[in-house]
Amino acid sequence: MSKEIKKIAVFGSTGSIGVTTLDVIRDHSDLFMIEGLAAKGNNIELFAKQILEFNPAYVYLKDEKKLLQLEELVKSEYKQSMTFFSGQQGLLEFIDALKVSMVISAIVGFEGLISTYECIKKGFSVGLANKEVLVAAGEIILNLINKKNKEIEKIREIGEIGKRISLIPIDSEHSAIFQCLQGEKRQNIQKIVLTASGGPFRDYSLEKLHDVSVSEALKHPNWQMGKKITIDSATMFNKGLEIIEAHWLFSVPCEQIDVCIHPQSIVHSMVEFIDGSFKTQMGVPSMYTPILYSLTYPDRVRSSKLRLDLSKQLVLEFQQPKEPFLKAIQIVKDLLRVGGASCCLNAANEEAVKAFLDGKISFLDIYSVVEDTLALHVQAQYSNLDEMIALDCLSRKNAKNIINKRYIK
Repeated sequence: MSKEIKKIAVFGSTGSIGVTTLDVIRDHSDLFMIEGLAAKGNNIELFAKQILEFNPAYVYLKDEKKLLQLEELVKSEYKQSMTFFSGQQGLLEFIDALKVSMVISAIVGFEGLISTYECIKKGFSVGLANKEVLVAAGEIILNLINKKNKEIEKIREIGEIGKRISLIPIDSEHSAIFQCLQGEKRQNIQKIVLTASGGPFRDYSLEKLHDVSVSEALKHPNWQMGKKITIDSATMFNKGLEIIEAHWLFSVPCEQIDVCIHPQSIVHSMVEFIDGSFKTQMGVPSMYTPILYSLTYPDRVRSSKLRLDLSKQLVLEFQQPKEPFLKAIQIVKDLLRVGGASCCLNAANEEAVKAFLDGKISFLDIYSVVEDTLALHVQAQYSNLDEMIALDCLSRKNAKNIINKRYIK
């Protein structure tokens, strides 16, 4: 008896995670089909090609001004009835129209939060590739999932079918931890160790970092990623954000989460248990496997792609992060210890990275902008999504003011 084909929606289909997700679905068309595709509109030509290949029933484009252009590119060739949505209200209508087994949340940065939140409200399981969702609103998101699953349990009690909502991490580090913890009890965790390649500057001195260029920072040694996450990898703020994400995903305090440099990017992360044993998840540095696992969880399916050949990878190195990269980790851990609002950190980092990419500040200024912005929000708190969004807006405003007044000459 053949398995039912899972219907999938991909948010951020033209980004690196979205493109790889569609590679997975293309390779496993007997298991998955695309019900919906969503993109911001940065690459209309690629988005049109994806639409024509996968023939989704529903399409969302954030940029309303480019909707007519998109429709012109696909209208003469698409093979079935297709509904287009655009703009803020269109996003809600798009999500409401979907009937899927799972959504992949791959829209970069804070922008991915609202779509993820609304998908969970609709009752969809989420493959989460956007770490900023939990960094900015971890408690809100997890409380919503718990609330929806309690509602589903009540439906089951009266004999109706209801499928529990799952939040499956796609980030390679968190997917690795998630896999290592299958069958394990949370109270047996001694420590979570997030591995990091160290980015392009892992061996640079502080003096050498003063003059690094944007093009140098975008040359990641192991991974092909978007600009924002590549800069986060270079500063190691990505590891700071991943500490927050791990804190929420696995209910582990920051004191039990460490970071180590692993230049080969073969061990994607590790869990140490109270008996002294370790579990690691290993593989080639590619997002293909964690995406495939998120789509098939709790099962695994055979894949012939991207096999790790240990006979050619005999050396695995592990090192402690050096200054100034430790600063990013310390900023995050200090914030978690005092119960600060991590949405402020996320907002400040996003604005600082944008300013660096635009040539307005130096690489090392990113750390200072984040610290200076957080100093203005020491007591900041929120209790719901609207308050969190307002705090995010205020943090961005303050970060931009700091950049304009202190760094731009």
